[in-house]
Amino acid sequence: MALKSDQAKVLRSKVLRATFLRIGVFTLVLGLATAAFTFFLRDSVADFVADRTSRWVPLNSDAQLQQVLRDGGFMDTSVALSYAEKAADPLAIPSSGEEYQQTWERIQRDWGIFPEDQTEAPQEAPVYDGSDGSNPANSDIAIGEAEAAAEGGAAATPDNSALLTWEQTQELQAREDYFRVVKTRLHTEDDVLARTVYGCMRSMNFTESDAYDILDAFFRDSQQQALEAWRNQDPQQQAQQLAISLVTPDPVYQVLVNDATGQVQIRDISIYSFIKSLKWPFLAVILAVGWFIIIGISLNKSMHYFDDLSEAVAGLLSNRQAKVELPEDLSIVQNELAVIRAQSLADERAAQAAETRKNELVAYLAHDIRTPLTSVLGYLDLLREGRELPRSVQQKYADIAYAKAVRLEDLINEFFEITRYNLSAIPIEREMLNVRFFCQQVAESFFPEAQSRDLEIRVIASSEMQFFVDPDKLARAIGNIMRNAVAHAEEGTPITLEAVQDEKMATVISVTNFGREISPEHLKTVFEKFYREDNARSTNSGGTGLGLAITREIVVAHGGTITAASESGKTVFTIVLPHVDRGW
Repeated sequence: MALKSDQAKVLRSKVLRATFLRIGVFTLVLGLATAAFTFFLRDSVADFVADRTSRWVPLNSDAQLQQVLRDGGFMDTSVALSYAEKAADPLAIPSSGEEYQQTWERIQRDWGIFPEDQTEAPQEAPVYDGSDGSNPANSDIAIGEAEAAAEGGAAATPDNSALLTWEQTQELQAREDYFRVVKTRLHTEDDVLARTVYGCMRSMNFTESDAYDILDAFFRDSQQQALEAWRNQDPQQQAQQLAISLVTPDPVYQVLVNDATGQVQIRDISIYSFIKSLKWPFLAVILAVGWFIIIGISLNKSMHYFDDLSEAVAGLLSNRQAKVELPEDLSIVQNELAVIRAQSLADERAAQAAETRKNELVAYLAHDIRTPLTSVLGYLDLLREGRELPRSVQQKYADIAYAKAVRLEDLINEFFEITRYNLSAIPIEREMLNVRFFCQQVAESFFPEAQSRDLEIRVIASSEMQFFVDPDKLARAIGNIMRNAVAHAEEGTPITLEAVQDEKMATVISVTNFGREISPEHLKTVFEKFYREDNARSTNSGGTGLGLAITREIVVAHGGTITAASESGKTVFTIVLPHVDRGW
């Protein structure tokens, strides 16, 4: 919708500019914050959320590991026992079963660990299944027996009184470290598995450094095989294998492979994925909420403008003397209200002056009506009582009474004109007239009064000129000017009524008289209603002050203008009537 006032256009431009600027700054700040979060905080926040909503579960690859070791020849029990028999290595002794009993008896005989009368093998070590979370006891038992056997082949007693030589201690420590390497590199707590692999690797003369790479490769291979097998399962089977509960029907798993060890860890990040999927909708919500808040701020600012303007208008209506003060953004309205205030004060003063002049006029009319009425009554009373008066005296009294009655009629007519005449509703009914003939008719009505004062009325107009006007209304307008000219002209001076037409066919009618001039101050208000130059006007020549005001309205209704000039005793009233194109 187009705006009409300049102030509304300025405010709209200012509000829209401020709104778009705020929206742009907010969007830019939000974008920069998003970019900064993406580059600097996203990974840490993502890890924080993922760590709080899910846990890592190591992938179990025991079955695949045993198969890989078996394929590589490192699960051959006979090879491991052969090494144990030859080296009497306690760490390679099977932990249970018939093989354990037979192997232990051979080591007894070859190493002489126990006295000849002690032929029973120690109590079988419990097999570790990892269910209680404790460390296996097998190696500790074997190491304890090895310490007893390491005393240079001497018989050992149950109280472990025999001492190991330094070489035997070093050998025992080396075997123990090797065994730990096997368990560590295979990531297992199964002593049977570890002892078997240990015995095979020792029988093949692999050193610890060689064992690192071989065992790591076996473990990596088993983890990859287990991962491939896990991926081929459905979500329910995957969750069961990882011993976790399904969060969603379609879980999202994250797989982490340790580059150093090859170990695979898996966790369900469905909750994290759901939270992550809300990132863009959340950002869009923040953006929309921010925009709505900014638009609300702008609308609130506009309402403040309305409040300021409403208060200023209310203050102007309650006290027109008070100065109008508005914010700088409403400077145009402030200036307009200041103009309205000044015009209102001027109109108020003019109305008060007009009311004063009207009241004075009513008082004057009442006085003027009383004067001729008193005269009429007085002369009529003389005529009634003096019936024997001479005929000439009676005629004189009757003429005087008649003249006073005519004056009384004029005053009454003017009084009714004050109360009934509506200057804003003058009907105009045009017709084509001869300008010279029209001016002569207006002038002839004032010949008697002009002759009584020895005034000459001159009419100057071409007999060929014509104009399209309302004859009755225009005659009254020019007649009011002529009446003032006759009333104020000096005796023996001419009064000129002249009409000409310019190059645009506009008709210029001027009335000129010589006598008392009108002051510049009075010229400014001479066309106002109830204006009278002589406040103490005489009964004989004074008017109501409506004549020139009516003249101006009639001229304006014809689309013309009227001006007055007075200098050095010469007063000129000029009427300009534009040419009317009748469309012929």
